[in-house]
Amino acid sequence: MNTVYEIEYNALKGTVEEISNRVDDLVEKVSSFGGNRPGIDFDYIKYALKQIEEKSHELESETLRFLVEHRPKDSDLRSVLVLARLGSKFAEIGLTIGSLVDEFEASHPFNKLLSKISGLMREVFGEFNNGIIDEDFDSDL
Repeated sequence: MNTVYEIEYNALKGTVEEISNRVDDLVEKVSSFGGNRPGIDFDYIKYALKQIEEKSHELESETLRFLVEHRPKDSDLRSVLVLARLGSKFAEIGLTIGSLVDEFEASHPFNKLLSKISGLMREVFGEFNNGIIDEDFDSDL
């Protein structure tokens, strides 16, 4: 039977694992953009970063509460402190990714560029279609 101590300790480990998975997913999403730069989903990245930040704050407060309530000693104390450090390191990685993506977005405004390109293409196709419709093909026969 699990004690409250074990349940809460496992919850801390679960939160660290959840943060790790979210950071891993974020890294995978960002690195998969490789040659597909216009496909970057900046909204998703910002949402994922917000989740990582929220989970990191949750871990921080839960770790402090755990330390105060249970006062672990020796190896348990070291383990809890390692979990807290892992959480903050994952959050730091998330923030670094976020700042890199922000810099990239600022220097590569793809959404504006693609919007401009699609507008120009509509104009060109519009003129092309109007030219075909207005053309009197019978006169050449």
